[in-house]
Amino acid sequence: MQKVKVCNNSSGSRILAIHRHISTKSYENKNMAAGPLTTHVLDTARGSPASNLPISISVFKQHEGQWKQVASGMTDDDGRCPGLLTQANFQQGMYKINFNTDCV
Repeated sequence: MQKVKVCNNSSGSRILAIHRHISTKSYENKNMAAGPLTTHVLDTARGSPASNLPISISVFKQHEGQWKQVASGMTDDDGRCPGLLTQANFQQGMYKINFNTDCV
């Protein structure tokens, strides 16, 4: 495990909490469907995963010259949103993820 420098202030404790979260979790969750595109959202102000955050995924349709939303979901208690895209509905292209932080 790598060493983390901890400051004696609130931001230092948040950084330590986030470090502990990501370094002690097993990334292999048998309940999560493996997908070609994943995300993990952390709330650095609170030092914890960002739960209940709306997320949408769009793909750029070059022939139309615009973005098209192809999936949406909400982060779980661990700040993840499993199963947004499956291998079956994944297509090669340019994707963007929108994190709707205005809703939190």
